[in-house]
Amino acid sequence: LYRKSMPFEPLRDLAPVTRVTTGTVLLVVNAKKPWKTFQDLVAAAKKDPGGLTMGSSGTGTVSHLTIEKVKRAAGIDITHVPYRGGGPAIQDLVAGNIDMMFDVMPAIIPHVKEGRLRPLAVGSAERVTYVPELKDVPGMAELLPGAGIDMQSWYAVVAPSGTPADRIAKLHDQFVQVARSDDFRNRIQPMGFTPVWDDSPAAFGAYWREQEKVWKDLVEVSGASLD
Repeated sequence: LYRKSMPFEPLRDLAPVTRVTTGTVLLVVNAKKPWKTFQDLVAAAKKDPGGLTMGSSGTGTVSHLTIEKVKRAAGIDITHVPYRGGGPAIQDLVAGNIDMMFDVMPAIIPHVKEGRLRPLAVGSAERVTYVPELKDVPGMAELLPGAGIDMQSWYAVVAPSGTPADRIAKLHDQFVQVARSDDFRNRIQPMGFTPVWDDSPAAFGAYWREQEKVWKDLVEVSGASLD
């Protein structure tokens, strides 16, 4: 997505094998803030355009891109405060120095469990029912119907381009076997991820190309740049 600073072309230089997990981001506020729902937050932002602050793990990250997409869909103006990583942003959020943030769930769930942060929304279209603490938190299809927001990140296995097809097929079968296992599911779901796999390397390749266009368009709309 930021090819001016990348020494390789992912779709050209890497061979798809399969996805193994998918997850989303979580919108949280400091538990001491008055907002109990996403609608409360939107109403507050509309009363004070640009007055509320939303941290992110950095310019151009999924945290930042989700902010921009939600802002446009909800018709609100919130000041983006980029940090050098999610850790410092979460620390400032817990301390009350910023109002809210979107971030990946493994970093946020412990603070939700301890009552320091309050979840208001998940960035995916649907609810994250596999995490007990989040089962009642609405997804974007409920909150902003018709906006088409489904911010999901995925983790996948790839190999160097030119890897023999039989080796790719063997890797695919082995990693899919892991992704299907109960042990793998039980390990990753408490962190906010869920297993996913593709029927074939070609199927993952098609999905990857489709996703590249989706995220590239979002980066262009947001104006994010790392250069």
